[in-house]
Amino acid sequence: MKKLNSLAAMPGDVILVGDETKSSRWIVAGQTILRPWKLFRRMPFSHFPHVMLCVAPGVVIHADGEKADAEVLRSALGDLKPGLRFRAFRSSKASKGLAFFNAVAQAAQQFIGQRYSFIYGRRSGWLGRLAHRNRSETQPFCSELVATVFKSLGMPISDRPVDRVLPIDIELACTGPDWTEVTDDYYLTPLPPELGRATFSAEGREIPFSEIFDDEERFHPGFEAAVEQFRLVFRTVATAAEAMELGLQLNTARLQQAQLLYDHPHPLFENDATLARSALHILQTPPGLGTAMLLSTTVSGGLRKLFPDAQLEKPFEALPSLSEIEQREIAMDLTGVRASLLTAIATMRVLCRVTNIPGFEDVALDGVDLEAARGTIKAVPALTDAAFNELGSHLQQIRQLGGPFGDVGDLMVEAIRLQRLVTLLRDGA
Repeated sequence: MKKLNSLAAMPGDVILVGDETKSSRWIVAGQTILRPWKLFRRMPFSHFPHVMLCVAPGVVIHADGEKADAEVLRSALGDLKPGLRFRAFRSSKASKGLAFFNAVAQAAQQFIGQRYSFIYGRRSGWLGRLAHRNRSETQPFCSELVATVFKSLGMPISDRPVDRVLPIDIELACTGPDWTEVTDDYYLTPLPPELGRATFSAEGREIPFSEIFDDEERFHPGFEAAVEQFRLVFRTVATAAEAMELGLQLNTARLQQAQLLYDHPHPLFENDATLARSALHILQTPPGLGTAMLLSTTVSGGLRKLFPDAQLEKPFEALPSLSEIEQREIAMDLTGVRASLLTAIATMRVLCRVTNIPGFEDVALDGVDLEAARGTIKAVPALTDAAFNELGSHLQQIRQLGGPFGDVGDLMVEAIRLQRLVTLLRDGA
């Protein structure tokens, strides 16, 4: 039985796969029906129901009938089980450089995590568009995925729209002059009998040469690690997008709570004013009101380090783009700061009222624990002239940004004004 040489697989290789199962025969027959004129051309009928794309030595990405995913080549080929057949082709236009290899992997990985769906002409025909309800994801079938990758690389594999390319079309294209069949390279060349029986000493034992040169098992963990890396990057981006969305929802709920506390502040001073004292932490400087806190995008910045290619803005079609994740992170942070500032303002409005500072007669004290409120005055952070001037420069920067940043700047102005009033009365009176 022949053994697989997965290291011979190069990024960009196209691998057509088939076996003798009933489902495979039906798919092959269906392709022939869709391409009846090929009966009278140089390819009398379809041979393969499935096609995969190599993205790294020993690793393929394909839409396998359930989903698009990365997989170890040997596993995708069913460990060369009896009845399985395959052909591998390499484009003469393909580069052997790292830039091309990365481009192939990036173009293919965008489909990872998507559900498989066979909708012929999903975007190029009205019937396909009617059947394909998902407008944000391709959900490709196997040959559509391969054709899309090559089109994005500027090497279209067929003149047909990518959503109408079948394995039979790819097989026909790969038997043309621009492609070379490399199937034989995918099999290990047996060692000569005399060399296969030869041994050498290492680590206190005699090791046959065949164990080193005729056994792919030792490379399998590396192939599995490469597959897991593709999946890990996908999960990392997916988790980051979900975390930003959940964080935004949480901070939105906090902002709604702060708006209620502004009108009805009595819960702030329950339980020895625990919530009020916590709210005053936003007034600590630095960096409580610094621009760096608002403009830092730690999560999305880390994601961009995973994808240093500036043109790779949306690494996975099924997930938000890096810019969208960045905007959600900024919105999450801004909303959280607004909630914290508004809660602090609500707290200090009560403090201004209980200390009889003019202009706060309209602040409702219904249900407020006045003793706890007066005790909270001591917790308001001191605001020195130097800190006040530093905050002024930060505020000017933030307000110049406009939009939601400007709204936060306005809240900061009000928070600092109240903080100034309370601390002057407390420390200067």
